[in-house]
Amino acid sequence: MSRILLRNQLKIEKVTTDSLRSLDQLKSHFFANISHEFRTPLTLILGQIESVMTSGIQIKEKGKLQVANRNAKRLLTLINELLDLSKIEAGSMELAAKRQNMVSFLKSLFFSFESLAAGKNIELVFDSEADHIPVSFDPDKMEKVFYNLVSNALKFTPENGRITVIIGIEQDNKVVIRVKDTGIGIPGDRIEHVFDRFYQVDASSTRDYEGTGIGLALTRELVLLHKGEITASSNEGIGSEFVISLPLDTNGSGKEDETSQSNGNDILAESLDMLPEPAEELSAAANSITENGETHERVLVVEDNTDVRSYIREQLEGNFRVTEAGNGEEGIKMAQDIMPDLIISDVMMPKMDGYQFSKAIRADEKTSHIPIIMLTARAGIDDKIDGLETGVDIYLTKPFNTRELIANVKNLIQQRIQLRKRFSKATVIRPSEVSPVSVDQAFLEKIVKTIETHFEDEQFSVERLAEHVNMSTSQLNRKLNALIDQPPGQLIRSLRLQRAADLLAQKAGSVSEICYQVGFNDNAYFSRAFKKQFGVSPSEYTSSD
Repeated sequence: MSRILLRNQLKIEKVTTDSLRSLDQLKSHFFANISHEFRTPLTLILGQIESVMTSGIQIKEKGKLQVANRNAKRLLTLINELLDLSKIEAGSMELAAKRQNMVSFLKSLFFSFESLAAGKNIELVFDSEADHIPVSFDPDKMEKVFYNLVSNALKFTPENGRITVIIGIEQDNKVVIRVKDTGIGIPGDRIEHVFDRFYQVDASSTRDYEGTGIGLALTRELVLLHKGEITASSNEGIGSEFVISLPLDTNGSGKEDETSQSNGNDILAESLDMLPEPAEELSAAANSITENGETHERVLVVEDNTDVRSYIREQLEGNFRVTEAGNGEEGIKMAQDIMPDLIISDVMMPKMDGYQFSKAIRADEKTSHIPIIMLTARAGIDDKIDGLETGVDIYLTKPFNTRELIANVKNLIQQRIQLRKRFSKATVIRPSEVSPVSVDQAFLEKIVKTIETHFEDEQFSVERLAEHVNMSTSQLNRKLNALIDQPPGQLIRSLRLQRAADLLAQKAGSVSEICYQVGFNDNAYFSRAFKKQFGVSPSEYTSSD
């Protein structure tokens, strides 16, 4: 009887454990989804703030916007922390660990807080028993760990206090990092919960210090991801100490990986200003396309959120003609009809998501050449790779920097313009040189082969060529202009004349015979066209050879 009771009790405990685990996974999934959804309104908030701040408003008003901007970016930081926690829990966060000097890494990071510490007259003390301590770690994730610890120490340390970072090596090949402060401390009965998710030491409705209980939970998970440990101790009213223990990297040459060294000044700037300015070369390129203030390039914006769509249109108008589509299906139809010079697409859309939309664009001969920029609230590397694998040219995470978006739009269009110029007068078209996209290559091969097959048919026209490739004449015209900057009529004539030049070089017949072989029924017109393309008459071409 006791065995039956024990067996039933074990079953109940297993069901309870499985239910709690399932509930926890649902909760994490919910937080991840809602965090992604937060990115779209944040895009609009940050984008509009940036737009107004750069519009020449008064300094007093700009100060108010800077406060709004700073707090919106703080919200973005919290969202990113939630997403990081969800990734860790799902086991999908990977380390890009490299062997580096932990001393120089931490020192530059720690003293990037100097200006904030000076505002409260807090002394910063850094002490290491060696100048070089090699540790294998992911610099981006370790930045988050120490940024959380030092920013917390600053928040809870009153004026005229001290924050100390000490690095040392223990005998069991462990690197120990201590972050100490002379702050308010943590009550003894609460210290064991400080790494719990969403736990706040002061949970009262009259809290003196803001916080979400996410930062230290994320810190602990990131340390564990590095196969390390973190502990906390505190004396209320005296201060707190957080101790991190990481494995010492005793392998390798002992040289610091210069390429992955972190710049502490950049870290603080990034934390306070989450949207970095685009690189100078992007800004320069952004001003290099339009001539005389006019442009004929058309951009199709495929986005289900009306406000985001309107915001993107507002930023692009004046430089481009903008057309909008509310979902992927509508976007495909518009892309086929107008053949835009570039497409900006969201990922999360009804009826057809951005990945499906991009695949459809790339698979269609009419639209396969169009550059695509994908905007998404999903910041994970797997999401980015998924997007790039569907043929997306640029992948931007919401909230995006408006000037970076515009610069990327102009750069991609400029690249297409430069490529078209190369082939605008070409008489020999090599599809692999025109486009890396296999659909485009197959399309051009089909066009060239169809024209070559009908060289002797003087009645072969643009309309008949369009029928052979299942396009309207206007679609064919736009497609060829987009790829090689040649209308189909010019391409037919150029290929015929090139074939005539080859036959003349081979002395395969008289000028008159070759004229009719390549589809010309007027010797005089053939001679004029030949001289225009090659600079000499057909008879001179034969003689020179």
